[in-house]
Amino acid sequence: MKKVYVIAFLLISVLSLKAQSRKGNDMHRQIEAHKVSFITQKLDLTPAEAQQFWPLYNQMQKKKK
Repeated sequence: MKKVYVIAFLLISVLSLKAQSRKGNDMHRQIEAHKVSFITQKLDLTPAEAQQFWPLYNQMQKKKK
């Protein structure tokens, strides 16, 4: 009987960790989208300027990490 409880506990733990991981990824994407929108608005970038700015900004962020 203890084996059943242990297996059930492990299964529930793994499934909850997976769910949290997906939720975290979605939240990260939303935050990144809001950040892009905020910076674009504050810098008052035109679409042409944004096309040039964001690849450079993303490259800089990757180097910082």
